[in-house]
Amino acid sequence: MQRQSGLLNDIEVVLERALDRILPRLLRELVREQDAISATAASHQLTDRFMSLQEVATVFGVHRTTLLRWEQRQLIPSRRRLPGQGTGWLKSEIASLLLRLDRTQSSRLKDAHLGGANE
Repeated sequence: MQRQSGLLNDIEVVLERALDRILPRLLRELVREQDAISATAASHQLTDRFMSLQEVATVFGVHRTTLLRWEQRQLIPSRRRLPGQGTGWLKSEIASLLLRLDRTQSSRLKDAHLGGANE
């Protein structure tokens, strides 16, 4: 029993030493990755632009009225108030929405557009 206890202590010491060497390196890598993600997000916000009702309708291939109906039913994000006059969507939000759409959401939008059973 004492031999097993000594072996467990040896293993514990080896693991602690390995963690002492590895953990700081892993933390530095994690911080670098987080910084890169933050920098990408910041640059994305600086380059993002607003899209008009007509532009977004064209992207989805629907009439402007359909797009407004989808917005009212909360099938798409709400428009944002632009400085000055008007409203619009952030291009990044529309791009993100397009990437997230799966079959179920696509069919919900199609049903909303065509006046399907989900109305």
